[in-house]
Amino acid sequence: MRERFQLPVPFWRMQYQLLGGRRKVWFLAVIYTAVVIVGAVAFQRIMKKEQLSQVCAWIVNGLMAIQIFLIIVGGSNALHRALLRDYETKMTESHRITPMSNIGVVLGYMVGANLQIFLLFAITILIGLMVSAIGQAPIGAWFVGNMLLLCAASTVWAAVVFAGMRPEKPISPSWIIACIAGLGVPIAIIPGTGLMLGVYTVFTAIAVFVGRVSAVSPIVYVIAGVSLVFTAFWLEAAAAKYRRPDLPAMNGARGLALLVLWLTAATGGMIAFQAVTRAGLRLGLPDEETHVQWIGTLIATMLFITVATLGATDCRLLVRGGRQARGWGDRLPDIAVAVVSATLSCAFLAALGKSVWIGVGPSDRHVDDAFRWSIEAWIATAAALLLTALTARALHLVMTLRFRPKSPLVITWTMLILLWALPGADALRANAMASFNEPLSYSLLSTISPAGVIAVVWTHTPAPIWAGLVCQTGLLVALMFFGRTRRTAVPA
Repeated sequence: MRERFQLPVPFWRMQYQLLGGRRKVWFLAVIYTAVVIVGAVAFQRIMKKEQLSQVCAWIVNGLMAIQIFLIIVGGSNALHRALLRDYETKMTESHRITPMSNIGVVLGYMVGANLQIFLLFAITILIGLMVSAIGQAPIGAWFVGNMLLLCAASTVWAAVVFAGMRPEKPISPSWIIACIAGLGVPIAIIPGTGLMLGVYTVFTAIAVFVGRVSAVSPIVYVIAGVSLVFTAFWLEAAAAKYRRPDLPAMNGARGLALLVLWLTAATGGMIAFQAVTRAGLRLGLPDEETHVQWIGTLIATMLFITVATLGATDCRLLVRGGRQARGWGDRLPDIAVAVVSATLSCAFLAALGKSVWIGVGPSDRHVDDAFRWSIEAWIATAAALLLTALTARALHLVMTLRFRPKSPLVITWTMLILLWALPGADALRANAMASFNEPLSYSLLSTISPAGVIAVVWTHTPAPIWAGLVCQTGLLVALMFFGRTRRTAVPA
């Protein structure tokens, strides 16, 4: 039964007291304000030979860097400290038996642990508004940019809470910060990744700050809206994980929802990236960036398909073992999730991403040949994505029901990644042979995994595609046969 939502004001008060209460919070705010103002005045004195408007612009840029560090890094670390403190003191277990709603507790952590950060963030906004007014700069860009940063921070914080809602020690947010700091190249390769953790939102905020994007541009509101949608998704997943840590948060329904969000973000990101490239802005990719982005997006889609399928499989096994399901999302048939996820992926990418993949096709062929090639490419891609889902399901069933290791999900993922990496080994072999003046040739190893089939099809590499799909089908049949004799439920 779903709990009635309650505004977690008592939770916020508790977090406020754990931060040191009114005396410590406001004392730090006064010290911070004094340091920032003194630093701004000192910088103006040093640069007094420059025009006042230019100096104010530099100060605002410095405040922008402070805001990014404060709201993203500082907020994530504050959240992690709160989650870690409650884990070590067993307060998380105490919260679980209270009548507070799931989403209320999640919002309690997300807002309450960052009350100090919110105060410092608001102080910096006010200082920036004053500096902008003194320098006669438009204050709208400063305000809108900060609101975008707040949207990005909400996405990052929701992901941190989701990673921390587990029976074990909360996961450090450093991996999320590393993604934001180092996603310049991955965003160019797989544009959809920039929307998953608020990275695009941070970049858009910076563009608004420096005047590259207008504060009233529609893209600002689109990016902010997308960021808030992902925030809501991570919060809902964290709420489900908080109340029932014994069941995977990414069940079949939530995994399919994440897949749809990813497909929308991925296709939209590729289309936007190509539009920017056609406008003359080069972002450091080689001329064949369309191939790189398309193949990278398809392989990333394999990961999301696997997440949805394994989540449905895991939930089905645990519910059959006696654990109470949270709702219909935990009871979705795993085979249905596998088929639907592969079908959804092909439909979304073929329809929404047509302007991208149509340019990946061979340009030196007749129209009829190009059409025939596109049909064959999509048949091979659909088969590869479907085999990805079904193989992941069958392998997880074998690991869980027959071998029963301590962490079957970890072993399943490890074996799948090793399987997907086999084409890379064959590419290294082929390139090594070519360095000795041998003809460049690819073996069956290049197409023995779904990732290899996708890479070979869309790069027009001469490799045995259909033989590889047959081998993958044989592996699936073998896994299904190997695991069919022990179809017992996982004990609760």
